[in-house]
Amino acid sequence: MRADRKIQNRAIQRFVKNNTRKNKERNVILVIAVVLVTILMTVMFGAGISIFHNFQLANLRNAGTKANGGLYMATEKEMEQISALDEVEATGKQQFVGEVLDVKDMPSQTIISMTAYDKTEWENFIKPTVSDITGNYPRQESEVMLSRWTLEKLGVDDPQIGMTISVKYKLLSGEEKQQEFTLSGYYTDFIYETGVTPNSGNTMAANLYFINRSMSKRAAGNMIVSSRFAEEHGKEEGGLGTFLIDDRLNAEEALALLDHAAGNDEIFVSGLSGTAAQALMGAMIPILAVIFVMISGYLLIYNIINISVLQEMHMYGQLKALGATSKQLKKIVRKQVNLVAAVGIILGLLFGTAFAVITVPKFLEALMDSQNGKFKFGITVSPLIYVFTVLFAYVTVWFSARKGTRLAGKVSPTEALKYVDVVHKIKGHKGSSGGKLYRMAYRNVFRSRKRALVAFASLFFGLLIYLTVSSSTQKLDYNLKYDREMPYDFVMEDISWQLGNEEKAEKSLDDGILEKVKNLEGVDKIETD
Repeated sequence: MRADRKIQNRAIQRFVKNNTRKNKERNVILVIAVVLVTILMTVMFGAGISIFHNFQLANLRNAGTKANGGLYMATEKEMEQISALDEVEATGKQQFVGEVLDVKDMPSQTIISMTAYDKTEWENFIKPTVSDITGNYPRQESEVMLSRWTLEKLGVDDPQIGMTISVKYKLLSGEEKQQEFTLSGYYTDFIYETGVTPNSGNTMAANLYFINRSMSKRAAGNMIVSSRFAEEHGKEEGGLGTFLIDDRLNAEEALALLDHAAGNDEIFVSGLSGTAAQALMGAMIPILAVIFVMISGYLLIYNIINISVLQEMHMYGQLKALGATSKQLKKIVRKQVNLVAAVGIILGLLFGTAFAVITVPKFLEALMDSQNGKFKFGITVSPLIYVFTVLFAYVTVWFSARKGTRLAGKVSPTEALKYVDVVHKIKGHKGSSGGKLYRMAYRNVFRSRKRALVAFASLFFGLLIYLTVSSSTQKLDYNLKYDREMPYDFVMEDISWQLGNEEKAEKSLDDGILEKVKNLEGVDKIETD
């Protein structure tokens, strides 16, 4: 770099530093504006990424497996043919061995299954759908691993690794046995949900076994047995081959590919969309949210920077008269804006992170109040939050400063002395009754239509953001919600039909029970559907 260029740069740096100190109040306001925009973006990206990850987790736990395809009673040859496909990422195997007997307080038509998984099935497909794992997968024939819900049903409230559990069970052959098992591990699963027929991928082999025999039984709990136990006691009709297919394929493409490879039309797939339109629809909400915040931030910072530049227009004219070029004046404005942006973005990230940690879990809790543990209410910390926030916040500031930079660069010394930012001619108005204050105010506001539009847009978006954020972070008024949606204290419902016992459901809520409820103390009114 030439010596004169270095001198110019040092002079510009010194001028920017002195001018920034001189206009502390203006710069504080500008920094606050950048901080507010950065906080909003931090919270938005934090909430967006957290919601995305939480919905993924909730859907995964609800499905009970990461596998998106399966083949009941799959042979080794069929699974080898399927695993050879480039579109299949991994294959696993479930083995339904039997069911636990004499379990107290079990819902009708539900059982605790005994299931074994191979290494891929457990590590890749099942393990990501459960939580709070303690201990290890069973290796010895007498070892088992159970969910906490299943342990409670077996009367174990305080599980300990290595403890002995006596279990009576029935194998698929019909043989009943009583055996002492050693607890190798336990975990939390999400198979059972009140009033919902269990259909989790954790126990898909058991459920398919019952479905293929036209039985209404379903596995609501699971006892994981070792591969050795399954090899000793398992039967072919309890087997299920599973696989993870490239999700860029849609269901029809995947089925056609798998049917051709294995020569078996009993293959099933789930959760495959494979269409660009569906992916785009899923991304529309975060895309619109980013655009909305950027517009709001642009209008806020644009107004402040424009006012700042207009206030200093005479100074830029004097610098032009002293020999400063348009390029140098633009550089001065950009450096001042960059300095303010750096301070505002750093402070905004700090305050935004603290604010997001407090507000995002409350927002998620209000959004998904009850998911039986499938949905977490904590913020997902990701570097992408900070990368996106810094990028979009700076782009917003840069676009906001463009007009002010151009104004400072093109002003002439003569124009600077009399500069007034009016782009429309002022029309004369005649009247016999004198000037009305509201008319004068109206004409003054719309003297510059563009400036008035920007001001109104700023107010509109600012108020809209405030209302959106405040309403999103407040919890629901459940008293009001229940008064409107459920104006009664409790509901009696028989769910026997959901468990496959329609005959019982028709007879349970008869006139005798309704009469007894009506005569209970405190019951004022009863309605029936």
